[in-house]
Amino acid sequence: MNFQSKTINAGGNAKTVKGDGEYLTAVMYLAPYKLSGEGNLCPMAELAACHKGCLNTAGRGKFD
Repeated sequence: MNFQSKTINAGGNAKTVKGDGEYLTAVMYLAPYKLSGEGNLCPMAELAACHKGCLNTAGRGKFD
């Protein structure tokens, strides 16, 4: 079963398909840190310094 919206994807992701079984596994894609254009979705990113190695620039799921 596939479910798709602008921010939620189920059934079409290589990692979530592996977890499908009795329950549908989904991923919610959000723009990290200050990239959304709507404000900062990760208010602790600078304090935690996690914005430097954010996964939006890594792997097959990177945002181009």
